[in-house]
Amino acid sequence: MLDSYYRENYSHVRYLVIYTEDKIVYDENGEYEFDSDGNVLTDKLSDAERAEKAEKIKTAMSDVESGTDFAEIMTKYNEADMSAYPNGFFISPNELGVFGYALVSETKQMDVGEIRKIEDEGICYIVEKLELTELSKLDDASKSQLASLESYCVQQHYEEKFSAIAEDITVDES
Repeated sequence: MLDSYYRENYSHVRYLVIYTEDKIVYDENGEYEFDSDGNVLTDKLSDAERAEKAEKIKTAMSDVESGTDFAEIMTKYNEADMSAYPNGFFISPNELGVFGYALVSETKQMDVGEIRKIEDEGICYIVEKLELTELSKLDDASKSQLASLESYCVQQHYEEKFSAIAEDITVDES
């Protein structure tokens, strides 16, 4: 049951990020600056910077179309640190709050090996869909991303069972 839930609900991807509306604010040491709530500070991009980002996306997609290795494209254009995720990301509808609707829904529709540009709320993702690794063959870094997999599977199973039972329940209002 767990393996089929995993295969039906998850996509394995790697992607690069290009910020299209805001830029991260860094201190004099090149470290992120934070507000009083611990959020990373950002500033709006200027018109010229937005034009540069559009050109960067166009060039990256041109590299994709010319067959440049995706790992090389990620290294060249990525504006986010992906070093903690050397094997990519596992995305499912359970992570809508983390990845957003566009990324979750579009990756589900992609074919393995396909590379697609996905734009969502000030971020352009260039995404490559990877083959889902068998659960028994996942390394520790990948397993840590799937720590809630079993609870999501159980929750769906219960919802399906109780929904079926609820259809047969009638209320006598007399």
